[in-house]
Amino acid sequence: MSHAGHHPIRLAALLVLAAVALPLAAQQPAEYPGLETGKMWTFDQPPLEYWAARYGFRPAPEWIEHVRMSAARQPGCTASFVSAGGLVMTNHHCARACIDAVSREGEDLLSNGFYAARREDERPCPNMTMDQLRGIRDVTDSVNAAVPSGTSPNRAADLRAGSRPSSGGRGQAARTGARARPPPPAA
Repeated sequence: MSHAGHHPIRLAALLVLAAVALPLAAQQPAEYPGLETGKMWTFDQPPLEYWAARYGFRPAPEWIEHVRMSAARQPGCTASFVSAGGLVMTNHHCARACIDAVSREGEDLLSNGFYAARREDERPCPNMTMDQLRGIRDVTDSVNAAVPSGTSPNRAADLRAGSRPSSGGRGQAARTGARARPPPPAA
């Protein structure tokens, strides 16, 4: 008897198993409601109850603020401020271009590393930028208010874009020079 004759039976058994197992799995409570798709969080909505239940950790608001002000973003990577003077720590691969740029003739900083004993010995990374989240404000109402009822979809998109703080429109950027960035699109 060939194995080909067993495939319909295996397929039927697999379908029955899936029909029973998937609904049961869906009925299992999530580890923490609201975090079903991962444990990433924003600074304005940290998963405090999850941390308390899972780790017995209840940070004070000052701790959250300190962590927020310590976090930095560079293109394609994250970093952390480790000094009030702007010194940052990041992953090696995130700093590779900088390491190459500040290496001097005969040095192999990628292999040997670098230590600045004094501040004046530090080597700033040319053309490297870091973003620091200085504040979070819900601008939904002001962005939506910029679009009159009945506006065409294309015009509405333009009006919304012009009302965001990062646009240089009526938002905070025009008044203070601060920049805002919308969150990245959902995957």
